[in-house]
Amino acid sequence: MVPNEEWGVSRSPLVIGTLASGTDTVSTRVESAEIRPQVFAAGDREIVLHHQVDGPLQGFGTRLWQIISDEHHETLQQLQNSSADVVAITYSDRYLFTPLSIALLVDLVSRLKAIVGQARWDDPELTITTTAVRSGGESRVFNRVFADWPDLSVRNAVARGAFEYLGMRTTVLVPNKFSVQHGRVLEARFSDGKTLTVRLDQGVSYWRVPALSGARQPPVAFDFTKSANAQIREVVEMRVAVEGGALPTELFVKLR
Repeated sequence: MVPNEEWGVSRSPLVIGTLASGTDTVSTRVESAEIRPQVFAAGDREIVLHHQVDGPLQGFGTRLWQIISDEHHETLQQLQNSSADVVAITYSDRYLFTPLSIALLVDLVSRLKAIVGQARWDDPELTITTTAVRSGGESRVFNRVFADWPDLSVRNAVARGAFEYLGMRTTVLVPNKFSVQHGRVLEARFSDGKTLTVRLDQGVSYWRVPALSGARQPPVAFDFTKSANAQIREVVEMRVAVEGGALPTELFVKLR
């Protein structure tokens, strides 16, 4: 029996039944929400985020994909209930200048791989598109995970190497900044022809290291003078906490 829009509507008096005293029948209370048909919102989805994925950087991607899957049923179906392989991934973001932003992207993509499973990870090539010039001037912070790389050629090598360290073929493109779209977009293409698009209003750089003081201050130092290989390991293994910014941000999700 499935209730519909005419449930409980009648011109006749309602009939209420009760159990006769002394009966051996066992009754169980059932809430209305348990018997209503489950309805999933279809189509594109806008998700407002603030502090929902705060926590250790390692696991950031798991928390974010869980929220996306909870809010967008088509993502859930494509990631967990489909047999289609991931064949290509692209991420475009003008503002990938810091070790923290690269580490967040690494965790986001690597957790996607963990969700779909190795069998459906068809050795997709990851293409990262970013820029060489930060709008509004350079960062005034130095030797921290949230500081800009002094040498962006090292940034490019570390970004590529961090994903290759995890077994992912990666290309980093740095065209003229005017040819890079303003929106920060992650796309995953599947073998069934579908593309999952996640548009992050402020990119992965929206998440930051919490501002703490004294003994509670996390280890946020980053040595930009080390070799590229050493920096790759530090990015992949980065252990800091992250939190949302002062104001909420939006994600826009669609599957086509």
